[in-house]
Amino acid sequence: MDNKLKYKLIFLLFIMTQLVSCQDKNIQGMEDGFYIKDKKLYYNQKNIALGMPVDQFVDALGKYDRKVEYSTGGGEHSDWFWTKKMFKASTSTNESGQEIIILAKMRIDEETGKPVEDYNGEYKEFPNINDVIKMYGKYDSISIDKSSARTSTFYVWDKLGINAAEANGVISTVNLYPLHVLKTMDLDLATGKTFYDGAGNAQLTQEMLEDRKNDKAIFDRMPKQEFKGKFSYNGNTIDFSKIGNTDWNNVVSGLKISGSDFDPAGDSENWSREIRESYDLYITINRFSNAEESGKLSIKKIGKYDTVGDISIWQHNTDEDRK
Repeated sequence: MDNKLKYKLIFLLFIMTQLVSCQDKNIQGMEDGFYIKDKKLYYNQKNIALGMPVDQFVDALGKYDRKVEYSTGGGEHSDWFWTKKMFKASTSTNESGQEIIILAKMRIDEETGKPVEDYNGEYKEFPNINDVIKMYGKYDSISIDKSSARTSTFYVWDKLGINAAEANGVISTVNLYPLHVLKTMDLDLATGKTFYDGAGNAQLTQEMLEDRKNDKAIFDRMPKQEFKGKFSYNGNTIDFSKIGNTDWNNVVSGLKISGSDFDPAGDSENWSREIRESYDLYITINRFSNAEESGKLSIKKIGKYDTVGDISIWQHNTDEDRK
């Protein structure tokens, strides 16, 4: 081999070795916890990213404690039509959550000439469709509308105070919770078919049942412990194990995110800070203050809070999957 070529190869190898060495030192010099630098996200010096497969994300953070799945929406809705008698029956739900049949009158639409529901007419309630048929006879036609349920999947690291949402097999959002959810949200986690309204037991309405179902879904996907790790941005680090209940301003100044560049969209600059590294890496730091709260979250009940409630790491095109 020509000596000049040999020296060139050795020199190139030396340069590459130095570059790798510098990169390793750069990563090793990072704080533990979540670290954002040069539009990249790290956890304990490991490069992670939204959109990466779940198994790779788990390799970086360690085995999750729980996998939580829940479904929203979905179901079947039926309409029965008596076109000659001008009636329409539809499935519905009463205040107690029981499925019922609502019978409505129909009228002829002046523009289309077709029968439509008369919203100004009377409505009758029946326990089932058979009772309607007994009174009005066999229906002329039936329409059944089926909708698919939307399933959401969260991986929860209870001890770390973290959860992550999955979408199509990849991680779409990562959430850190310096405050436990019951410190920031008044959730109804009661069970049973009645509730105590201050005067006595009363029957639950369908709206109350739906609220309880939603509140339980929120609670189940939240970590059992608070995030007490470190969060760094461009070399500025906040150790949440040392952050108090009224340290919002200290977090903002410590991360150096007080300027207008970090204002969120809209008029909520006093209630959150937003780090926009790229379309694939947005970070929203949400403030929680109970200065105007009442009930379970009031200052009288839990003391004064004005600090970070949660941190959401998300992609601009998956805003709907946040939290």
